[in-house]
Amino acid sequence: MLPLNWIYLSSGRCLFLTIFLSVVLSHNLLQAHTYIWPLPDGFNDSDMVTIKGSLPIGGYGFGIYFAAGSDISNSDIIFHMAYRYAIDTVIFNTRNGSVNWMTEETYKEAGAVVAGRHFTTIIVLKCNQFMVATNGRHFVAFNVRKPTSYIKHVIIDADVTLSSMAFESYLT
Repeated sequence: MLPLNWIYLSSGRCLFLTIFLSVVLSHNLLQAHTYIWPLPDGFNDSDMVTIKGSLPIGGYGFGIYFAAGSDISNSDIIFHMAYRYAIDTVIFNTRNGSVNWMTEETYKEAGAVVAGRHFTTIIVLKCNQFMVATNGRHFVAFNVRKPTSYIKHVIIDADVTLSSMAFESYLT
């Protein structure tokens, strides 16, 4: 398990939760990692997640899941984003239960993330859309297909090494 340091900051109506990851690289850079963060208050309108990391040369891709539970094999997946950087494709989808995927949205020639380089992905929930930006560029707006009130975890897995993740919630 990777060590996590949690820092809570409060500023007026904003609650910032920043998670810094101390990552120790193993000798095998293609070792898959799984990162799981609970979101006890869910993921609500105007909430934002910022993910920073790097991608191994020779890797295939990784997924970002906003899920109802901590086990992605059995949980509802409200938002799924799969970077397939080896084939320059990004896939978005939603899943009911453990097997019922909805129609996926696929974007070719994304060029958003490249093996051997660092990346930053920002995901904001705004007006029933997941707004996604990668490396400072707006990438896509994915329509919400299932109530976001079900979101209780963010899970990131496969060929990726994270350096930090920040969660910002603007509570009303």
